[in-house]
Amino acid sequence: MPRYSVTRLLISHELLNKDVNFLSICILKEEKFLEKYVIKYLEKVPQVMQAYQCNA
Repeated sequence: MPRYSVTRLLISHELLNKDVNFLSICILKEEKFLEKYVIKYLEKVPQVMQAYQCNA
């Protein structure tokens, strides 16, 4: 669920394409997901960490 929430948030801010392959996001190791989809966008979308943590 946290990955879905983060993905939807980034799509809503037009930082990810809405056609992103969610399966590829799901199979990433946790560290890689955090690096690629949470930490990378933290400055532009501060809520991304909250979206990740609230659903973890």
